[in-house]
Amino acid sequence: MKLKVCGLREPQHIEQICQMNISYLGFHFHKASPDFIGDRISFDFVRSIPKHIRKAGVFADQDSYSVLSAVARYDLDLVQLQGNECPAVCLELKPYVKIAKAFKLTEHFNFEILERYIPHVDYFLFDGRDRNDSSTDDILQQYPHDIPFFLSGFISQISPLPQYRQLFALDLNMGSGAGFNDLAAVRELTGQLRQT
Repeated sequence: MKLKVCGLREPQHIEQICQMNISYLGFHFHKASPDFIGDRISFDFVRSIPKHIRKAGVFADQDSYSVLSAVARYDLDLVQLQGNECPAVCLELKPYVKIAKAFKLTEHFNFEILERYIPHVDYFLFDGRDRNDSSTDDILQQYPHDIPFFLSGFISQISPLPQYRQLFALDLNMGSGAGFNDLAAVRELTGQLRQT
């Protein structure tokens, strides 16, 4: 299982986290996010991140030109679409970059809404931030598709680690403030992942 650490804005934290066993770093490119990177991190710094760590850009309802400009400028490997993007947007972006379409888990989440996206995405991302562990588990046990997914939102409370056939990565954003992640918690989780 892979680990994505998201919400980073400070170069010193990024450098520390790059020393851990992570697979993805996520950077927020939508201005409404408290973790919006703005001009805090230069594109040269992001491009210098070791190649074995994939770089993900988080976007929400932004036009394709802006998304692809960021992909080129920051050398992004993955685009995470966090807004209300339709399948046509995914279709437009997919020739240029891998796509993860995010959905918020609700108690009566309808997996049928994913079907229109399946031809145009590489991953789904399920945000369980407002669900407790057991209810999220009940919902994801019903996931009917083969598309792998990221699981986000409540990772710090999970023990043992979740096990689903299609679970590709945990998406960790457990900062003590905007743009800062709890390094001790990241280190503990990477240690657990090594044992799986």
